[in-house]
Amino acid sequence: MLEPFGERQIISASRRTDIPAFYPGWLAARLEAGSVLVPSPYGAEPRRVSLAPGDVYGLVLWSKNHAPLLPFLDRIQARCPNLFFHFTITGLPRVLEPGVPDWLDAARTLMDLAGRFSPEHLVWRFDPICALDGHGLDRVEEVFRALARTLEGYARRCVVSFVQDYAKARRNLARAGVVLTPLTDQEQADFAARLAGIGREHGLTLSSCCHPVAREGGLAPARCVDGPLLARLWGQPLLAGLKAGATRPECGCGRSLDIGAYGTCGHGCLYCYATADHQAGAKTARRQDDQSPSQGTPLQND
Repeated sequence: MLEPFGERQIISASRRTDIPAFYPGWLAARLEAGSVLVPSPYGAEPRRVSLAPGDVYGLVLWSKNHAPLLPFLDRIQARCPNLFFHFTITGLPRVLEPGVPDWLDAARTLMDLAGRFSPEHLVWRFDPICALDGHGLDRVEEVFRALARTLEGYARRCVVSFVQDYAKARRNLARAGVVLTPLTDQEQADFAARLAGIGREHGLTLSSCCHPVAREGGLAPARCVDGPLLARLWGQPLLAGLKAGATRPECGCGRSLDIGAYGTCGHGCLYCYATADHQAGAKTARRQDDQSPSQGTPLQND
């Protein structure tokens, strides 16, 4: 039996894992099936929720690599025409992001999306900002400037934040022998202001995701699920009054329902808050049964 929404929802796919990069076929299949089984991050029974067109306003898609999603867009839009994209491109060293595409390849994919939809339908995320030996803030600024120049005209919004001290990330960084350079609040605020200035040179408005220190550098709080913006893009006036749905302190997002599963991403980013065992995450991504109602379910007899 489907769990009723009570009202139409925005579906988030996903803050918990990278569905566009590793599970695009599964996503298309679930939309065609009309429902999804969503695991609880707290160990409770999974929720079966409707993905029927009448129950869903649209999809907000989060990824470091939207390229695998592109061949499935026609199937996805046949069931859910309203899409919005968050695209994380950082240019960080391979030791921190071993499974992420080269930033120039990712930028080309972002350009493809902007051409198919519009620059308004996507956000470039330069997130998280990390400094380490050989890749200090000067190098981070150099990469940001190159990306901003490359994406000029294709992206108009950029969300930034600084790396957070999550327990999972701390353990994975220690295992890899990677030491991040600590940054004071003032260094973070000053650097955020520098990036905002570069962004303006290239037609980008920067905002800060859940990071009050960056706001001291002049960045507005981000609304990654932005009801008024989605209302305009999707032609859904009711979304202009979307209720708050904060996921963390300082979060400015409107309410959405996330259908992802923690621990199932294959990128292996050392700073990740969502996947503790990167080998297990990659194995899950390789073995996904696209016909399963639940993301992260392996193929039988695999």
